[in-house]
Amino acid sequence: MPFILKQDISYASKGVAVINEEKDFDFYIERFGSGCMAQQKLDIKDREYTCSLFGLGDGKFINPTCLRRELSQEGATKKALNVKVDATLLDTMTKICNKCHFEGPTNLQFIEFEGKYLLLEINGRVSSSTSMRELFGINEAEMCIDHYLMNMEPETKNQRYGTIMRYIGDAYFDSNTL
Repeated sequence: MPFILKQDISYASKGVAVINEEKDFDFYIERFGSGCMAQQKLDIKDREYTCSLFGLGDGKFINPTCLRRELSQEGATKKALNVKVDATLLDTMTKICNKCHFEGPTNLQFIEFEGKYLLLEINGRVSSSTSMRELFGINEAEMCIDHYLMNMEPETKNQRYGTIMRYIGDAYFDSNTL
């Protein structure tokens, strides 16, 4: 101990608990149910990455991106830095893809620890980070159209590197003009 207990179906850090002692485990397993996974709690800050790729179904992939995210209090991405995929991470992603044969948009969550990338979870889906990756030049919706509707292999794209800040915006509409 400590370790992390996480519901199999969760999002934005919902359904996640740090277990420090047996009574914590008893409380959260009752609350979450048996559909949970446990993972080692590593004391790491600023070393969690959301990596995305487009799987071609045969173990190969294109357009890998890697975002180092800062989460809001609600657990969603507040800030994302697009970082270059280093050789160690690319090798790790390649080995996983060679075994899993992903098809379409796939997210791999990693923690960098002691020079290695430890896999936390795999999410085969269009995610909330998709709009951020599009701003960096990787358009997953376009790749899905090419792959699934046009039966074409999506193009490899050059991506931009930088930082994106996500915020909630408000808009005012005069009720007398609606």
